[in-house]
Amino acid sequence: MRLSPDRARAPRLVFLLAAAILAPVLPGTRNAAADPLTLPPPLLFDAGPLGSLQAQGIFSGLGTWQYNPTALDASNRFDITNAQLILQKNTGPVQFFLQAGAYNFPTLGVPASPTSDIGKNFYGPVPEAYVKFAPAGDFSIEIGKLPTLMGAETTWTWMNYNIERGLLWNLENAVTRGAQLNYGAGSFHASLAWTDGYYSNRYNTVSGSLAYAPDTENTLSVFFYDNLGHTPYGSTANPEALNNSRTYNLIYTYSSASWIVSPYLQYIVSPASTQLGYAHANDSFGAAVLADYSFTRTFSLGARFEYITSSGADNVSANNNLFGYGPGSRAWTFTLTPTWQAGGLFARAEISYVRVTHYASGMVFGPAGNNRDQIRALVETGVMF
Repeated sequence: MRLSPDRARAPRLVFLLAAAILAPVLPGTRNAAADPLTLPPPLLFDAGPLGSLQAQGIFSGLGTWQYNPTALDASNRFDITNAQLILQKNTGPVQFFLQAGAYNFPTLGVPASPTSDIGKNFYGPVPEAYVKFAPAGDFSIEIGKLPTLMGAETTWTWMNYNIERGLLWNLENAVTRGAQLNYGAGSFHASLAWTDGYYSNRYNTVSGSLAYAPDTENTLSVFFYDNLGHTPYGSTANPEALNNSRTYNLIYTYSSASWIVSPYLQYIVSPASTQLGYAHANDSFGAAVLADYSFTRTFSLGARFEYITSSGADNVSANNNLFGYGPGSRAWTFTLTPTWQAGGLFARAEISYVRVTHYASGMVFGPAGNNRDQIRALVETGVMF
C-alpha cells in the first residue's frame, strides 16, 4: 500500500529528530554508570521523638511537541511534571515514607492531562504514604498508600530512564492501598500484598513478586496480580477491566559498569464474568526492552522498545478493549532519551514514536482519531535536592 504524504513523512521525522537529539551526546566517553536522575543525598534533621528524618525534593517542568495529537490534546504543551517533597525515616523498628505535592506522568499514546487535574483524578496531593514495621533486618510490613510491585517502570518521571511511561506501564497499576509483607534472604527477595488493586477502594486483590539476584550484575523477577472478587465500577485511576484482571510479569535486568538492560514480558487476562457482564475472556500480551548507557558521569542515553497485542476483535464483550485502541489492536513504540545531570540540576530531551495497527476507527491519533502514527519531542528540566 502506498503511504499518504503525511504517513510517508512520519518515519523520516523520527530518524531526523533522533539524530538531532543524539548529536550532543555521542562524543562522550565510556565511564562508570549512574542513574540518569539520581536524587542528591537527603537533608538530615533531628525531629525529636521521631528521631533522625530525611528530606528530599524535586521541581521540574516539561515542554512537549507532538505530531498527530488527538482532538482532546494540543500540538504544544508546557506544564510542571514534579513539585514534590519526600520525607522519610528509614531506620529503627518503626519507619515511614511520605511523598506529597504536584505530579504528572506523561504516557506514550495517551492525551496529556494538565498537572492541575492529575492529583484530583488519580492519587491526591499525597500519592504515597505508608508506615513500615521492620522488627528484623530481613522482614518488614508496610501499610498505607504503596507503590506497585508490578512492572519494570515506576510512576514518577525522575525515577525512569525515559520521560514518558510506556504502553505496558499504562496497563499496570501505579499506586495501591493496603498492606505488604517483605522478606529478603541472600540472593532472594519476596513481597506479598493485599490491596485495592488499581486504587479501587475495594480490598480484594492479592499481588506478589519474587526476585533472584545471583550476583551484582543479574536479577530475575516474576510478578503476579489477581482480583479474588469483583469490582463492578471504574474511574480514571481504576479501569474496571484491568482492576478485575490477572497479570503476570517476567523481568530480567543486567547491570554493568555502563549498561543497564531490562527485557520484560507482560501478560494480562480479563476473565469472563457474569457478575461484571464480561461475556468472554480477553487478554493482552506485551514485550519490552528498557536500556540505559552512561557515556560519562554526566551524560547518559535511555531507550525503550515495546510491542503489545490485544484480543477481542471477534467478540463484543465489555472487556475487549484493554489498551484503548479498539478490540484486537496492536502497537509498537520506540523512545530515546538523552540525559544530563550535574548535582541537583538536570535536563533531558526525548523523541518517541507510536504506531498502531488493527485499530478501531476514531480510537487512535489525529483530530478524527484515524491516524495510526504519533511522534512526540519533549524537553524536561529541573532541580533536585
